[in-house]
Amino acid sequence: MAARTVFGTWAGWSRHWPALKPIEEGAALWESVSQNHPFIDGNKRVAVTVTAAFLKVNGYRLEFDDLTAFAFLIGLYETGRMRFIELDAWLRENVIPK
Repeated sequence: MAARTVFGTWAGWSRHWPALKPIEEGAALWESVSQNHPFIDGNKRVAVTVTAAFLKVNGYRLEFDDLTAFAFLIGLYETGRMRFIELDAWLRENVIPK
């Protein structure tokens, strides 16, 4: 189920944007894991962690203040705006090349 959630959505993104950059790919991965609920619990936490690991492997470091990030993310969830475009913009502000 988890693999289908991530790779199924990933395949959808790659069909439309075959040359995504790592930050965009990270945003797509984050959205996929957090929205498709592959796990019983912890989907949001796993989504952030997997995104950070993915970015690290691709030469970037995700750096943020925990409370600020929490407020941002809860705001997205509570308003139904947890979407690629929001995550991509946030990542661009909080990712540093290694």
